[in-house]
Amino acid sequence: AQYSNNTTVLNKFSTAWDVADDMIDKLVSDLAQAPALKGLSDTNLSTLNTQGDVIYSGAEAIIQSLNGKYDDNYLFNGADTQNPPFALEQDGDRTYVTYRGVRIDDPATLDQPYTDENGNNVLKDDGVTPMTNREMLEQWSDEHLYVDIGIGFEVDGQGNVIPSTAFDSAISGLELTGYGVDGDGDPLNLVSTMLRLADVFEDYNEDTGEWGAAGNREDAERLLKKMDASREAMGDQWVELDTQAKFLNNNQTQLEGTFDALN
Repeated sequence: AQYSNNTTVLNKFSTAWDVADDMIDKLVSDLAQAPALKGLSDTNLSTLNTQGDVIYSGAEAIIQSLNGKYDDNYLFNGADTQNPPFALEQDGDRTYVTYRGVRIDDPATLDQPYTDENGNNVLKDDGVTPMTNREMLEQWSDEHLYVDIGIGFEVDGQGNVIPSTAFDSAISGLELTGYGVDGDGDPLNLVSTMLRLADVFEDYNEDTGEWGAAGNREDAERLLKKMDASREAMGDQWVELDTQAKFLNNNQTQLEGTFDALN
């Protein structure tokens, strides 16, 4: 049973690693960084709207990847493996990334009370104060899904799994791509940054050479730098997935040896 659990989780993490690798090496590079750099070149300003469309399509492609599955289970939704985690929500001229229905990058809603699918508030431990959207995102990003893979599975007196005795198989898309906003009000999420950059590009008037209400060249250059930083942060999470997969692979070998010895 432990060997079977380990095999399932190993395949899950290997698949997640492949998806993240594809996002970093292909989608972000080809459909975000390349068109952004091309569009900001003085000789290519006449194609800025087109480059914005490319970046927007890249954001859509990454959302599709983040909703990827392994064995009918969603990879990047933490402890909830049965529902797609991410979506794009249109609000006027703006598009927002949502995680489990909550906008992850909207300063106007992050500190509002969270309401579940039934319209009810989720209360904090005091039983009175409602959780905010930001606090729910923080809670979701730190979810656990423990699996017995033969490293001494134990529970404490309250029936909770002791973390050091099990493997945490939850993979959070929020941890992979980031969430919230920084001091400038810019998104910390990679896809959200791509969407804001696409807005700036698409709002540029190619006939008059004037920037629109969505932002100017300075805004675009700032967002591009932050997008590069988000890509680096995603790379760190990708390395962590690789580390976990290697651990599971080594554990698989040990379980095989134990199984043979017991037989």
